[in-house]
Amino acid sequence: MADEGSGISPGRRAAAGVAGLLGPGVGHVVIGRLVRGLVWLAAALACLLLMPVFGMWALALFFLVWLASLCDALVTGTGPEGVPGWIFVAGALLVVVTFELAARAALRQLMVTSRIASGTMAPTLLPKDMILTQKVGYRLERGDVVLFRRSAKDAELEYAKRVVALAGDTVAVEHGNLVLNGKPARRTALGHFHDECGDQAELHVDSKPYCVLEEEHLNERSYHVNAGFAAERADADFAAVTVPAGHVFVLGDNRGNSLDSRHFGAVPLDAIVGRVRFVLLGYQPDGENVWWERVNRRVR
Repeated sequence: MADEGSGISPGRRAAAGVAGLLGPGVGHVVIGRLVRGLVWLAAALACLLLMPVFGMWALALFFLVWLASLCDALVTGTGPEGVPGWIFVAGALLVVVTFELAARAALRQLMVTSRIASGTMAPTLLPKDMILTQKVGYRLERGDVVLFRRSAKDAELEYAKRVVALAGDTVAVEHGNLVLNGKPARRTALGHFHDECGDQAELHVDSKPYCVLEEEHLNERSYHVNAGFAAERADADFAAVTVPAGHVFVLGDNRGNSLDSRHFGAVPLDAIVGRVRFVLLGYQPDGENVWWERVNRRVR
């Protein structure tokens, strides 16, 4: 017997609940509410597409929409009478497959997640950080952190560095300091006991602190760099060059310990995978415990 006011039998309600666990809107299709189910499906996909803008918050919103669609399927009345049940089941399977394919295609085209393997971008990106990179829909600017491949031979190997100069810019590194178009980038000292130094705050090499944080100002952007040993290392400096057309010049934020454009030259634009937007998940220096302050941190 159908529940009063809902027009849905207990058996069909249970089927809607189970199907709703397969994906947003699937439960609606089982009870014959195809259009309503597609609306919930579109809303869930829209949440995923917002991840490059809001990071983990967009993912949380996706699951909230999924939960809301499940609840809505449980209280929504059935669709047209007289339609064979197998049609609803087939429709539900079609929605599941469509959702899976659409979600995978959208995420693959719009963004990519990856892990940081080294400390060359410290303190911005640390080893084991899981990052989210936006692949389309952005305009590359000085100060952006990008993910790129150095060559077709190592297509599976990706690097994260900061863009410090665009095509036509003249760039140099003098005594560890960035010089862009003849003007040194302004820096503000932060010290070597800053929280972002982590377990390196007490580390000394040749009686000098390894982690010396400074805030570097590049045009309207500012971000933190590790200036420790950058002035002492001979390969940290770089004579002035003009960035060729279709290329960018990149540096690691760990200026004294980074393999970047000072060593392998400017990076072609077509080698850039995308702009790094978020640290989705970060770990404490022990590499085991989550560093909650770094979860869903927007990359400056």
